[in-house]
Amino acid sequence: MFRRKPSIRRVLILTVSAIIMTTLVVIGFVAFFSGRQTVGDLSQRIVRSTVKQVDDRVASLLNSAQTQGRLGARLANSEGLTRDRLAGLGVKIMDVMAANPQFSAMTVVNDSTGDYVSVVQRPNGALVIQVSTVTETGRTREDLVPFGSEFRTIYESQNWDFDPRQLFSYQGCKKQERLNWGSTDLLRATVDAKSIGVTCAVPLNEYGPGFTGAVLVDLSVADLSNYISKIRVAENGYAFLIEKRTSDTIVVAHPDRGRLLTTVDGVDRLATMTEVGDPVIERTVSGLLQESIGTPNEVRSTVFTENNRRWLVGMQTVSYNVGPVWAIGVAVPEEDFMSGVRQTVNFVALIGAGAVLVALTAVMFFARRISSPLVALAKETERIREFDFSQTEPRTAGIREVDQLAQGFSQMKIGLRSFEKMVPGEYARSLLRSGEEARIGGERKHISTSFADLVGFTSLSERLAPEELVGVLAEYLDLLSEEVLRRGGTVDKFNGDDVMAFWGAPNPVPNVARMACENALASRQAVLEKHPEWAAADKPALRVSFGIGTGDVIVGNIGSRRRMHYTVIGDAVNLASRLQGLNKAYLTEILIDEVTARECGEDFVTRRIDYVAVAGREEATAIFELVGWRAALTEEEIEDVAVYQEALGSYRIRKFDHTVELLVPLNEKYPQDGPIRILLTRARTLVDAPPPKEWDGVTRFTVK
Repeated sequence: MFRRKPSIRRVLILTVSAIIMTTLVVIGFVAFFSGRQTVGDLSQRIVRSTVKQVDDRVASLLNSAQTQGRLGARLANSEGLTRDRLAGLGVKIMDVMAANPQFSAMTVVNDSTGDYVSVVQRPNGALVIQVSTVTETGRTREDLVPFGSEFRTIYESQNWDFDPRQLFSYQGCKKQERLNWGSTDLLRATVDAKSIGVTCAVPLNEYGPGFTGAVLVDLSVADLSNYISKIRVAENGYAFLIEKRTSDTIVVAHPDRGRLLTTVDGVDRLATMTEVGDPVIERTVSGLLQESIGTPNEVRSTVFTENNRRWLVGMQTVSYNVGPVWAIGVAVPEEDFMSGVRQTVNFVALIGAGAVLVALTAVMFFARRISSPLVALAKETERIREFDFSQTEPRTAGIREVDQLAQGFSQMKIGLRSFEKMVPGEYARSLLRSGEEARIGGERKHISTSFADLVGFTSLSERLAPEELVGVLAEYLDLLSEEVLRRGGTVDKFNGDDVMAFWGAPNPVPNVARMACENALASRQAVLEKHPEWAAADKPALRVSFGIGTGDVIVGNIGSRRRMHYTVIGDAVNLASRLQGLNKAYLTEILIDEVTARECGEDFVTRRIDYVAVAGREEATAIFELVGWRAALTEEEIEDVAVYQEALGSYRIRKFDHTVELLVPLNEKYPQDGPIRILLTRARTLVDAPPPKEWDGVTRFTVK
């Protein structure tokens, strides 16, 4: 009898099954081991990225303390350190503290007398001015809060024992006569509670001979611990910050802030490395700290086992090398990444089984017919990611779905070419490159916003036909838009004849205020240069007025889930819009806010023209006119700007006769200058009819 042979169906099933199973096993092993290698590389990148992220935050905080300390020194030098001026100096420092909530205190010390004024932050965020003077009977302290134009005392002590000149940071600053950082410790200069921080000491005459005193900026590290606690490094990883001292090393910031302090005999002090109770940090410091200090600005990493877990750790010294010797560490357990590899292997096994079955029956038949057009489509995708929407002939495959895809792709490119003209180009590129869908939301950024308006366009629209009006408007808006884009700005939208633009998003700009001011001057000049050409073509020659505001605002997608707009919102944006409208009231062309005037730089000449409360805003603010480039003005013109500002100062303190005396010659020299004429008229009126006692010199506008 013949042995029964298997049927071809069974042979094929067994053969294909064996191929599939072998393929799946191979895929599983390859996926596991390549995944493990990939996880190692990925975890290294995550650790390095996290270290760099924390380093940027730390460097930013240290830089802000140093910068604001120097600002405090300039304020102290301009105000003076006599005892009768300490409270007034404290008010100016309070403005600096209000803008920097990460500071616990800012103190200005007179080295010769021991007197000092300090603005400290309460635990609830309120600011208090402390004035301490040394008398024959000892040191006194008085806590004040501003109340209108006066001060209210909320605390007094005739036997105050704190002398900031004894602080380590102050003594180092005095000895070296330059900026000096202390070590991390408990901060004394607080009102109700002690906190951990570091002090930056800036000499009052940093670049001059002799030492007269210093500005001490107390930077709390609580913000760093909060920031670090929110960083997600895989599932169980975390970041930390340590300080290397001469004799020991301490933990400065940790996700668990409660570990940083300990109490001995009722006295709080910083915990030692052992008392913090984190063996992973101890192993990291012992293995990487010296190597990290020896290779600054480079992340050093290693792997070790602790508590039956394999840890990947990295460390780098803080790149801000003039501050304390801090190092950033990141620790991640390897299992956080390997669990994903195991899931991937299981997923690959399931998907692979189906994929191999389909591939065995279809890949050879369809590959040749569809691969060529699909490769072409892939290349088109790459061009679209780079915002290249040039027209190309779609390649056909003779398969309906592939041909429909190619045709749809071509139509999509046409739509994207239109899309490019309707949204900010850089933002659209970032969306396409990220592969993510636009979502509602925004982030806080330091932005300069500009509103540009065509002066006289409204009356012009009454004289021209709609078609002609649109053409004139397009020429002006093209010119203004090109100037914005040339300086790295983003054209937000057009409101009729109004152009809204901003600097600082989606791409960073080195100095947003400078770019906005430069754009306003360049745009005004470009429009003026076009006037002869437009006049020759019998086209109207219009002027442009600008309003510029700078500050922290929210930038992102605003609107609904179905319809959104990439824009900026915030108080600085609203103020810029109001300033643009105020050009009509002051007969000016470019008005900027105080932040813009402060940050735009010394290359520009600005003029404080008034203190106003704009519509919708109770708080009074100083407004400035952007006069022009300093290099383009004569010394006499710059001096006349200073005379006007002196007149404004006299006006504010009710010396109206002196205001008139200063402004009359200026008015004769510049009869078309709106701010001079307006302030002169006000001063003359108030000479004849003095204002009531509650008059504060602020001009209030109720119309937007």
